[in-house]
Amino acid sequence: MPFSEDYICQLSSAYQRVNVFGFASTCQLNVMKLENVYITLLKTTLIRPDIRDSFALFSDSDKVRICDLDSMEP
Repeated sequence: MPFSEDYICQLSSAYQRVNVFGFASTCQLNVMKLENVYITLLKTTLIRPDIRDSFALFSDSDKVRICDLDSMEP
């Protein structure tokens, strides 16, 4: 079975833009340098504090967006 990163690489070759949503996974870290891959981090108090702290690893990129699920209107 291929890794998530492999699948995202295939998608980035086939499409102009690939959006990857998640909770600051290592997969997201590994693919964020691909030219047409954009990351949306899903932030919530339901995930562990150490994972929320890892969002800082993504902060230097203009292709990363943080969506705070706790502050969204229903």
